[in-house]
Amino acid sequence: MERRRHRRFPFARHLRITGDPPLGELLVDARDVSERGLSFVSDVPMQIGELLILGLRKDEGFKVQIKVRNVRAEGARYVVGAERTSW
Repeated sequence: MERRRHRRFPFARHLRITGDPPLGELLVDARDVSERGLSFVSDVPMQIGELLILGLRKDEGFKVQIKVRNVRAEGARYVVGAERTSW
């Protein structure tokens, strides 16, 4: 049974994620986007509820606050689902 509220669309791009220490800034690989959020793959685990700043790797003018909604291990990496916090 599908639990997602919004349809997902494939989106392959490197994104910049910034969080409070010890996370700091890192590059992640986007997997898909939806009306309210996105999923990405990270080498570093994140905490549910953690607030992050999402940016495009080469565009300093685009920044959005996101909140981690779910995290699951996939091999040695982590798949993170996050939702935009403001509209």
